[in-house]
Amino acid sequence: MAACTDALSRSWSHAIRLTFQPFRLVFWLKATLLVFLIQGISLLNFHLDYEALMDSNYETWVEEAMRQMPVLVTLLGIYFILAILFDFLYAVSRFLFYDGIAQGMVTYFISFHRLLPQIVAFFLWYFIVKALFVFMAGLGFVVMVLAAWMLSAAFEQTTALILIISLNVLLLTILGVFVAFYLVMLNSMVAPLMAILKLGIFAAWRISLRLALENMGEFLGYAFFRFLIVLGYAFLLFWISLIVGILSFGLYKPSFNPLELGVSRVVLLWLISLPFDFFLTWILLPVPVWQNAYALSFMAQLTGAEELEPHGGETDIKKPEFEEPIPGAGPSEAIRTAFTDIPISPGNSSSTGETNEAPPSGGSILFPPPPPGA
Repeated sequence: MAACTDALSRSWSHAIRLTFQPFRLVFWLKATLLVFLIQGISLLNFHLDYEALMDSNYETWVEEAMRQMPVLVTLLGIYFILAILFDFLYAVSRFLFYDGIAQGMVTYFISFHRLLPQIVAFFLWYFIVKALFVFMAGLGFVVMVLAAWMLSAAFEQTTALILIISLNVLLLTILGVFVAFYLVMLNSMVAPLMAILKLGIFAAWRISLRLALENMGEFLGYAFFRFLIVLGYAFLLFWISLIVGILSFGLYKPSFNPLELGVSRVVLLWLISLPFDFFLTWILLPVPVWQNAYALSFMAQLTGAEELEPHGGETDIKKPEFEEPIPGAGPSEAIRTAFTDIPISPGNSSSTGETNEAPPSGGSILFPPPPPGA
């Protein structure tokens, strides 16, 4: 497990250098916004009087649902639109954050302009897979209900209950392992290859799966250390939020029913909570910087591609990020984006087969040198 431990040590040094050597307020603010969007802006949860609903009859349920139908439709419509918007912002922020850590400074416009095809490909993949997962989860729930009904009819009540619980635990465990494996692969292996080496989504997945299978011990070690970092970050975020919430409001995220408050008041309360969440993200910024630097260092260790290792010396990271130029601002540059521009092969090839990016140097296993005499 030398690769995952060496990468962990190097990424810690990178995180300290990027955040404190020197301390750059502009970098902190710009990186915090990206982390804030990567984490997702949490929407207010519904809090219903479940006990009253359980005690009520079917007619009461239907009457209440019909009475609140306009509010429910409005909330669901807003949620659906925001979900699509946040998915795209997630893809943009994920790529800009990786690029900022790799380069030593965060540049919104330059990185977005350069990585737009990869961002679009990642967003489409992320959105389609998530939609398929929701559909399959709903289908699986129906199947589990039917299986529970069949077991209840075929066995004695206690035996059927034990079998149902065991089957649910087994399937949920398998699903949890699969989802965890998928998320680690997508966010910390596929995304870095696309963001730094500018690979297409399918090429990045093919290479990532091969590297994970060929280095399973290193991959499991990396996943374990990454989980510990995420767990520590979530622990700090929760307790700081809890303490501040108790001191400020007496309760942490008080429960309420948005159906009773109305859509406008729910949106207002949600907007009021955003600055506080942003401030917490700003305080804890070194942790996500360390986490994403760890992904880059680990992939650099596995692939041998030096471009993946976070860099940027003292001279580079002292550049004035607030003077970032806007690409395409002049009259001579324009950008066209179509579905055929979405990269599907290494080198960000266009639909005409022309390669816009030179392959990384260093003779990594991603781009091996040509054989002698070729």
